[in-house]
Order: sequence, then C-alpha cells, then structure tokens
Amino acid sequence: MFQVVCVNVGQKFEPEYVHRLQRAVALNLKLPHDFAVVTDAPQKYHCRTLPAMDNLKGYWQKVTLFAPEREEQYRGNRILYLDLDTVVMGDISELLTHPATFIALKDQLLPMINSSVMCWNFDEFRHVYANFNPDEIPEWTRGDQEYTNSQVWATYAQELFGEAQYPDFKENLKHREPISGEKLVWFHGVPHPHTLQWVQDLWRKQKIEYQQRTGK
Repeated sequence: MFQVVCVNVGQKFEPEYVHRLQRAVALNLKLPHDFAVVTDAPQKYHCRTLPAMDNLKGYWQKVTLFAPEREEQYRGNRILYLDLDTVVMGDISELLTHPATFIALKDQLLPMINSSVMCWNFDEFRHVYANFNPDEIPEWTRGDQEYTNSQVWATYAQELFGEAQYPDFKENLKHREPISGEKLVWFHGVPHPHTLQWVQDLWRKQKIEYQQRTGK
C-alpha cells in the first residue's frame, strides 16, 4: 500500500479541489494506495482526513507531512504528496516505484525543488520535521519548498521521467493545452486550473468515469 496525501488548510481551495484530485489519482495511479487530506475542517470531505498540526497556516502544513505522528496515520511508508492545483492526466505510478528515496519537481525559475509534487520514503526523512522551527518561518522567503530543499537531496522528476511528462503550465506549456500524453501538469499562482476550459472538461470526464467505476 502507498500513501497519497494532499493539504487543504484555510480558505484558498474549495473542498471540491480535493475530491477532483482524489478521483484523478484513483483513475490514474495503477497501484494499491490510500488517499487522504490534511485539513482543519474534516467535516467537509468524503475522503479520509488527517489532522492539521501545530497551528501552521496554509502550505506550511506540508512540513508536518514528515512529523513522527504521521507514521501511525499513514497507510504506507512510501508517500506521494500532490498540490491541489496539480492536474493528474496519466499513470504516475513511476513516482512511487522508482528507487530514489526523495523525488520532487525541479522549480523552473529557482535553483531548488518545487514542492507541488514530492515522493519519499517516510522513515528516511523524519528529520525534515524534527529540524523545523516555526519561529524561523520569516527567514524562508520562498516558503515550505525553500525549507524542505534545505533538508533533502532530491532527485528531480523531470530528469528521471522527462520534462514533457511533468510540465509546468506556465513555463513549459506556455499556457497551452497539453496534447502530448502528459502525465501531470502543475500550476503555481494564476491562472488557476478551474479557470481553464480544458481542465474543466477533463475534470468532468474524470468525474463521470469515476462514478461509473465506483458507483459513487
């Protein structure tokens, strides 16, 4: 069993973003897995929820994904984290089955990881949380990904599997609709996925297929 997890703390994303991601993962991840969301409002979801920790706001909750408390909450040691504004379009099993202990996206603008997608062995990266000091958050101007980058030696997904398979909507696709069998498209800032017609069409198709498969 593998663990897929996302974070939705605060008001940035509507709960439906979580449900869309869950459906996309269920349809495209060809491995036994559990899906859960870290949230401060568990009553809003019909998937498994994990509690937000330490009163951290927004994306800083990603650091708690490495906390010792999560070991009992996760249903597998290999963890795949996905931002809610990633659009899963194909089989992403390779992220979980590759032997690299920590895989992340390579940021297109900065010399560091982009934490929109991360995959790691939980038992080897507890130190990411252990070394974290919330009082030092102002020093990490690029947020959780700058901090996490300081704690890990990551292998980049684009170098393992090809940039064309995991494109940045802005920098790689240049705001164009994907047409070449991409497995996952990642966003940051505007435009948001829900504003794009091709994403809306994909989500609608995935919802119908998911309902047909599961009856839910």
